[in-house]
Amino acid sequence: DFGCGPPCAFLPPDLPIEGIMIFVPSCDAKGGVDLFMALDDEHVQAFKQICYSMD
Repeated sequence: DFGCGPPCAFLPPDLPIEGIMIFVPSCDAKGGVDLFMALDDEHVQAFKQICYSMD
């Protein structure tokens, strides 16, 4: 604890299943959510292209 407030979520350091998505309540935005997703390194670039094409 570094004194920055309460913890938001406890997640394992390595998500064992590629593509698994974990939604947790956001600590920053009221009513918002944060998303944690496990990807293999070889799929990260394709995921970035998909995300940026949605703008």
